[in-house]
Amino acid sequence: AGHPFFYEVRNEFYKDSQGVLLVYDVGVRESFEALDSWLGEMKQEMGSQANMDSIVFIVCANKVDLTKRRVVDEGEGRLWAE
Repeated sequence: AGHPFFYEVRNEFYKDSQGVLLVYDVGVRESFEALDSWLGEMKQEMGSQANMDSIVFIVCANKVDLTKRRVVDEGEGRLWAE
């Protein structure tokens, strides 16, 4: 649902969110770099009254078993999550 076409569907899920699961593909740097824009979109849709500190965020690195295709290392992912 990351395609801009699905924005109208996505924005309905931001309201009253209690948890967020952010997933990126370790073999596709663009998916990792998009994490910032996903957070930005969420903040924009939730508005200024949103308390981001009360939302649980989980960051998942996907396809870690494909070591030869990996372009985002574990340390970089952990640093972003912190």
